[in-house]
Amino acid sequence: MSNRKKVEYSGLELRIDIKPENKNRNFVRNSKNASDEILIMDHTFPWWLRVPLLILSCGLIYFIFIFDTGESNNVSIFETCLYIIAFLACLYPTVMAIDPTKEQFILNRKNGIITFPERFPISWLGKTITILFSDVKLGFGFRGTAHFLTGLRLAILYPNGQNRTVVGMEVADTFAFLVWYMDRNRPLPPGELFDPYRQKDFERRKAEGFPPPLYPSSIPTPEATPEQQKEREKYWKD
Repeated sequence: MSNRKKVEYSGLELRIDIKPENKNRNFVRNSKNASDEILIMDHTFPWWLRVPLLILSCGLIYFIFIFDTGESNNVSIFETCLYIIAFLACLYPTVMAIDPTKEQFILNRKNGIITFPERFPISWLGKTITILFSDVKLGFGFRGTAHFLTGLRLAILYPNGQNRTVVGMEVADTFAFLVWYMDRNRPLPPGELFDPYRQKDFERRKAEGFPPPLYPSSIPTPEATPEQQKEREKYWKD
C-alpha cells in the first residue's frame, strides 16, 4: 500500500443533525459582513505568521547558496540535484508568506451560492470557485498517509472531482452551521452575531409565505420568539 499523503473523501447529505454549539469560535470570530444575507469567513494567513516564515525561508535559501563545502569546483550532479530540491522546498513557504491573496469563504444565503478559494497548490492571484450550495459536495477529509491519519476535517470537493479544500476542523459543528445558515427558509442559526437580523429575516420569510425548508433537519430550528414560532407553524413545523 502506498504511503503517499492523500485525502479520503466521503460525501455527506445536506441536512442538520446537531445544534452547532461552537459556531462562534469556528466562524463568527473571523467573519466579516455577517448578516441574514451573506457571511464572509476570513481564513487568510495572518501577517504575524508570515513575517517569521519569510525570514526563515529566506535564511534557508541564503544558506543553500552561500554554504561552501570546499569543493565548489567539483560539484556532482547528485549534489546539484540536492541543492535544487532544497531550494524548491524553501521557495514554497516563501511564496506562501508573500501571497497577497485573501482566503475567504463567502456564504451567500440570499442567492444560495458559496464561494471558496482554490488552495491547490496555492490560492495565488485570488482564484476562487463559486457554485450553488445545493450542488456542493461536502465530506470527511482524512489527511495523512496510508498508515497514519492526522485528523478528521470537513472538506469541499472541487467540481473537477480531484482537488479539495478544508473548511473546518470540527466536522459536525461546521457542517451543521453551514447547512443551517444556507437554508434561507429556516430561521438564522443561534448566535449573538445574527440577533440584529432575526426580525428582518422573519419578515422576509413571512412575506414569501414561509416556504418549506430547503434541507431536512432532525432537530428543531426555532424562531426567535414564541409569537414568531406560532405564526410560522401555521405553514410548517420541524
